[in-house]
Formats: sequence, C-alpha cells, structure tokens
Amino acid sequence: MDKKLSIILSTKNRLHYLKKSINAINKFIKFDYDLIVVDGESTDGTQEYLKGISCNLIVSKPSGVIDANNIGFSKVITPYVVFMSDDMILLRDNFSLGMQVLQENPDIRLIGLKIREKTLSKGLKMYAGGVSRFGVLTANFQLASVNLIRKIGVFSEEYHTYIADTDLTLKVLLSGQKVVHIKSLTAEH
Repeated sequence: MDKKLSIILSTKNRLHYLKKSINAINKFIKFDYDLIVVDGESTDGTQEYLKGISCNLIVSKPSGVIDANNIGFSKVITPYVVFMSDDMILLRDNFSLGMQVLQENPDIRLIGLKIREKTLSKGLKMYAGGVSRFGVLTANFQLASVNLIRKIGVFSEEYHTYIADTDLTLKVLLSGQKVVHIKSLTAEH
C-alpha cells in the first residue's frame, strides 16, 4: 500500500524531546507513513539516533523552523503532510480522521490539529488555537493537502514561526479552499 502521509519534524540538539515525539508517533500511528526529519547539524547524538530508525534524515543548516519545514516539504511524495515540532507528543491518531476529512471534502485543504500547551510554571493548559470566524487557523500544527501547498507555496520565511502559519492559512483561503480545526485533543506541546 502506498504511503499517504508525510510527517515533518525539525530539530536541533533536542534529542531528549525528539525521542519522545518519535516514540509517540510510533505508538499512535498504525498506518504506513513517511517520517522526514530535518536536523540542523545537531551535536548531541541526534543524527546517530536517527540513522538507527526508519526515517528520511536531512542534515542541513536551516535559518529556523520555517526554513526547516520548507526543506522537509521539498522531499514530500505523499498526498498529505503534517508539520510537527520535535517537542510535540501525540496523544492519539487524529491524522487518520484528518486525511478522511480531506478526502471526503475537496473544498477543505488544511486542517488544524488541537494541541495542549505544557508550561513548567503553570502545568497544563488548553491551547487557545482554532479557526477564527474569518477562517484563519491560529495554531502551528497542520495537516494539509500536498498538491495545494505546492500550488500556493509553503511557509513564508519573512515571518516569525507563528505568523508564518497564519500566512499559510490565508494563502489557502485566498485559493478558494477552506480551513477547519479538529477539536479533539491530538498532542501535547
């Protein structure tokens, strides 16, 4: 069976977080997927760890997370892609639900996945992201149609990480497509 989903993780010298993230992906994602890891020339054993697991490792010196996501996206050959950070821990598989929504609704091309923020000083709190009344996604954890992202362009590197996510959703909306949000909790950040 052909892979339908690519998961892009960017990292640099955060092996402890990356291992937890990949372990959770392996625990919850039970279908065949392509894991693309963009490593910013880590010196903490990250590359050695990644060479021992099944993933597409790209060692690069990106200018930041946005650049790393764009580098990873250039290697995607599946119809759907998820952009994750290396410190995001899946709590369930909402990827399958998201791909089903995209397959059944050709006017929806981008889905925000709900995350819970974990802060050291305040414990756990729900992430306030979602889709505004204007259709703009205010979360940095997306599942998207690869064909549309190739058509409209990936993340704009002229913005800060969280603004780039909003910019991407605006490009999706301006292309005439819809953006939705899966309301059940997907991951902890």
